[in-house]
Amino acid sequence: MGREIYRFKVGDFECAAIHDGSIAPPVSLNEVFPNAPRPLLEQVIDEYDLGSELIISYTCLVVQAGERVLLVDTGYGTGSPLPGAGKLVQNLRTAGIEPEQVDTVILTHGDGDHIGGNANDDGAPTFPNARYVMWREGWEYFTSKGTLAQMEEERAAFTRARLVSIRERIDLIDKEMEIVPGVRFFPAPGHKPGHATVVVSSNGQKLLCIADAIALPFQLQYPDWHMIFDFAPEKAAATRCQLLEQAAQENMLVYGYHLPFPGLGYVVPEGEAWRWQPIGDSDV
Repeated sequence: MGREIYRFKVGDFECAAIHDGSIAPPVSLNEVFPNAPRPLLEQVIDEYDLGSELIISYTCLVVQAGERVLLVDTGYGTGSPLPGAGKLVQNLRTAGIEPEQVDTVILTHGDGDHIGGNANDDGAPTFPNARYVMWREGWEYFTSKGTLAQMEEERAAFTRARLVSIRERIDLIDKEMEIVPGVRFFPAPGHKPGHATVVVSSNGQKLLCIADAIALPFQLQYPDWHMIFDFAPEKAAATRCQLLEQAAQENMLVYGYHLPFPGLGYVVPEGEAWRWQPIGDSDV
């Protein structure tokens, strides 16, 4: 299976991290964190051997809870404006999961790299038997005429084709709730309007799906560094700290959509902040 599929369990639930791919967005690390002190940021870039080019990973999550098959986010999908992504469906099939088996898709927010796999290039639904779940605020923001009008036309067309197109198959959530027993959906404001996350609980074990509250491992050490991708940077930083504190206190396994594949690890207290402890490479 290589470095595209990683199977693991949360209590009685069978789970799998499924890689959608990795890309280099047209922005440098120096631009991503505008409030980071330049000398310290350069030191961190060297320490983590990141170089000048930012490489972002995209990993979706499958949770098999009894007979239910849930998918968290759908990646960039085919037709991505950036090459290197769109591998979700082929990797699902390699893992023995056909798109028709997915009955619930949880969308953490409406950015293109999280909703692009909702439909194929011809407009057909990728997961024809699935109901979708999304935070109401996020849906209303990303599908509004005002938001679409402010986007570049290519991005707006992509959003219409991949998000607006599922209007009849989506359940909009406006309060914390269980999607199925053991899978709880709750708001995590700041990154984008309606940004939300998931906690999977089974037989005394917990997995926190941190979504885009964290994109790079060193953010645990410097959680107050704002990202240019964050809609409300200060609120995003507060949410990040809250989630990291919860994960550390409860010894949760954490899944980060953009963290290096398979995006799984633990949050370890360190001084006044935390550090990322990924699962061992030998396990992947």
